[in-house]
Amino acid sequence: MKKSLKNRRILITGAARGIGAALAERLAKQGARLALIGLEPELLQEVGRRCGAEYIGECDVGQRASVERAVAAAVDALGGLDVVVANAGIAAQLPLIGGDPQVFDTVMRVNLQGTYDTLRVAGPHVAHRDGYMLLVASLGAAVHVPLMGAYSASKAGTEALGNALRGELAPTGARVGIAYFAELDTDMTRRGFDTRAARVFAGTPHGTLTGLAPLQPAIDALEQGIRQRSRTIASPWWVGPALPARAIVQRVVDQVVRKKIAKVVATARGERSTLTTLQPDGGQSIDTLESARAPDASAAPPTSDLDDSQAQESTPRPRIHPGTPRQLGPINELICRALGVATGTGRPNLFATLGRHRRLFGPWLVFAGALMPFGRLPRSETEMVILRVAHRMDCAYEWQHHVRIGQRYGLTRDDIDALREDTLSARRWSPRRYAILRAVDEIHDARALGSATWRGLQKVLTDDEIIELCMLVGHYQMLAQTISTLAIEPDEH
Repeated sequence: MKKSLKNRRILITGAARGIGAALAERLAKQGARLALIGLEPELLQEVGRRCGAEYIGECDVGQRASVERAVAAAVDALGGLDVVVANAGIAAQLPLIGGDPQVFDTVMRVNLQGTYDTLRVAGPHVAHRDGYMLLVASLGAAVHVPLMGAYSASKAGTEALGNALRGELAPTGARVGIAYFAELDTDMTRRGFDTRAARVFAGTPHGTLTGLAPLQPAIDALEQGIRQRSRTIASPWWVGPALPARAIVQRVVDQVVRKKIAKVVATARGERSTLTTLQPDGGQSIDTLESARAPDASAAPPTSDLDDSQAQESTPRPRIHPGTPRQLGPINELICRALGVATGTGRPNLFATLGRHRRLFGPWLVFAGALMPFGRLPRSETEMVILRVAHRMDCAYEWQHHVRIGQRYGLTRDDIDALREDTLSARRWSPRRYAILRAVDEIHDARALGSATWRGLQKVLTDDEIIELCMLVGHYQMLAQTISTLAIEPDEH
């Protein structure tokens, strides 16, 4: 049974716009009594008038005395507090090396110190059996991406404060919740990601990795969470399942960003970093580098001149279609999205198809990842093996994906052309690479290795590398066979 919000005394920080303003309007419709504090006094007054707020106060949560005054006034106006929503926060792009430390200081002061002071001052007033303290964190508290280190650190700290506070308030009957949101469609998100570096990083016009999620479902989740005094509130729908899988998601993100990060960081160091909310000290924008502006890196990166159409023909219509988000489930869907960013394809058809078998998909990813990209063989050699297998198995899907990846890890156009030759040339390759490719062909043709090929491998590879090579060949033969059998279509790049 849902608890009524009528006459509940609720304080919201950061209420001038975005999540805070939308939540205030929603709670007002449910009959809550509101105290709203924040910066931007004109916007705050407008929100307060629409909501019939009983207290509207300008407050810089980054200043301890300002928080103390505002919370005291709110308590006086409402005659106490039942719910506190510590929502105020800012963000700014920051290269951790080469960026301006003032950005870090400001973000930490507002997001982390401001949250601490809010809970410190307001906490005693909600320390009763119906009390509820809600700290607004972010998916950034759990999964960390480059250039958002200051923001992620502040939100991870906010999460830690909430977890610690939960235990401290437990004897009073009050509860503590933590809200986790992805990239919601708010002013803060649009301002924070409106940089050239973000657009290069994400490859999207709005600069976000997962796309802008609508605000309304987040406000729905907040209303329900406040009613039920929930421990965790999350939006969009896939954020909740991603939290317990944060270690896996982080590894995926690390792989996704690796190919672009040098260019992205160089771009960030040469552009102006703008705080998402104008600060009272005038810190609305901060130079992250005093040198001349970097060249425009938002232009599309050069594409390969390799003609993939000569390699293989497209496979027929799939026998099993790639799964919908509901068929995949939230974690598998999130993995597919992240891998799509890494490959530049959207949701890859292979993963979206195999992900329909939820119980098998996760263990397979762990095994596949142990071979590539986390195997012992150098990535250039791993990609060389995969491309040779793709050619011998006549698998267009594997070929098209790994041509691009192989070039990224150092294979030249001549290398890739040579991998399509029916007969390998010992003069074309180094002794090590020739021994590897000869083994690939022999495993493919005979399902075994002859004595001469075995001795050649032993001269250039360790025992661990030989084991890995055999399993790598077998794994990508199995994938090629699965792709062909299910008629999985190549992705559009």
